[in-house]
Amino acid sequence: MNRIVNVERLRILAAFGIVWFHAGNVYGRSIGYAGLPIFMMIFCALIISTQSASTYSDYIKKKSLRLIKPWIFWSCIYLSLKLIKQIYYNEPFTNEFKRYVFFVGSAVHLWYLPYAFVISLLLFPLKKLSGKGHQFIVASLLAGAGFILIFLCRIAMVHLNIPVPFPQWTFALPAIPLGVTIGIMYSAGSNKNKHIFFTAMIATTILINIYGNISYDKILIPYSYAIILVCGAFTWSGKFDFISHEWASLCFGIYLIHPLVASVLSRSCMGQVNPYCMIVIVFLLSSVITLVLKKTPLKQFA
Repeated sequence: MNRIVNVERLRILAAFGIVWFHAGNVYGRSIGYAGLPIFMMIFCALIISTQSASTYSDYIKKKSLRLIKPWIFWSCIYLSLKLIKQIYYNEPFTNEFKRYVFFVGSAVHLWYLPYAFVISLLLFPLKKLSGKGHQFIVASLLAGAGFILIFLCRIAMVHLNIPVPFPQWTFALPAIPLGVTIGIMYSAGSNKNKHIFFTAMIATTILINIYGNISYDKILIPYSYAIILVCGAFTWSGKFDFISHEWASLCFGIYLIHPLVASVLSRSCMGQVNPYCMIVIVFLLSSVITLVLKKTPLKQFA
């Protein structure tokens, strides 16, 4: 598969954004949370736009190895560490056995893996949408659905007291039709049409921000950044560079490992470091750990 260099660079930025968001009540965390819809939009766009000769059963096996196997592994790791902590502090084991564990895993951020797995299985049969036909009409309808979902999901998240993992699932939902839209137009063939369509999506996003209700900021801000950046990355492919390519391959591991790194650092003398410095340190250290893991048999989990 040909790499889209600016998409790879954007994945690095998205991973940093997730670390930023998980740093707690630091200024700009809503901007950092753009990393989640960026990841999901890129994920969906590449499923739709990438040509594959795989059968559905082969595809399921491939996605299981890439998403479910690491999910089980890291769920076991995080659960083991939490149990050790509870034994040390003499806390009841029931604290960690919530109902959502079976859908999310032993750490809340792991929800993304089974969610992405299910979405990938649903989208694979829709790859034909990227073929010749009425791509512009289909993409326009999906883009409209995505923008509407942003507002509907925000209303649900604000007014409904929904437990984990429903807020996470809900927040990621608009990224699915938006990502499929980008995938359809990226593979449509005509650069002119692609540029016009992506420019229209960016313009729509800007207009929504100008005339939208500020109370929607917790979902509107991250999605605005995500839409603009993802459309831009798929419009201007960029020139290949080795560092971006290699660092982008670490993003999956960074996402999985960074809460553990942050937890360890916060309990050490590093806990007094400026929160923005801590974000950078956690991101870089998670990158290094992932790079090391990729040199070992554990690379399949990173």
